[in-house]
Amino acid sequence: MVPCRFGDIPVATQDSIEAAAKLIQNASRPLIMVGGGTRANRPAVAAAVRELIAKTQIPFVATMMGKGVADEDDPNYLGCSILPGDYPNCAIQSADVVLNIGHDVMEKPTMFMQPDDGRTVIHLNPFAAQGDNSYFPQAQVVGEMADALRRLTAQLARTPRGITTASATSEKPCRTASNAPPPTLPSPPNRDV
Repeated sequence: MVPCRFGDIPVATQDSIEAAAKLIQNASRPLIMVGGGTRANRPAVAAAVRELIAKTQIPFVATMMGKGVADEDDPNYLGCSILPGDYPNCAIQSADVVLNIGHDVMEKPTMFMQPDDGRTVIHLNPFAAQGDNSYFPQAQVVGEMADALRRLTAQLARTPRGITTASATSEKPCRTASNAPPPTLPSPPNRDV
């Protein structure tokens, strides 16, 4: 019997790392989205995500499958993207550059892109994006994620500007305690989640 050998994961090109770094550094409202491909069963990737966030101080959101990879007590954590109109989704809509790390097509879409929505999405994953009518990143860093993240982090400086919960919600209508509909019984699931 011949053992099964899986293909080697490619190394991201330096050009793609530098292009992503330039987009992030020039952004006025950068945001990091931590997706399911960064899960905790990939400790080197999770550590590289945490290093990137710690160095740059860029606000970040998690998808449901990306929850727990980064420190949710971090002041730059804006929450888990679950429903349209929640804080994380408002932050995604308010961002001018979204670094989407570990996008997993098996997850519920965390954002629906429009061709002219003014957002630049950077896809960082071991595999090229499978673009469709709701996800078509403008830049890609394709390669082994831990290595690509460490190299990208080395290219970036601290980025004190960005999206906050306050700025995200001031531009988009988000559900908060003050504008939420009155409670009903039984509670609708989106109120309890």
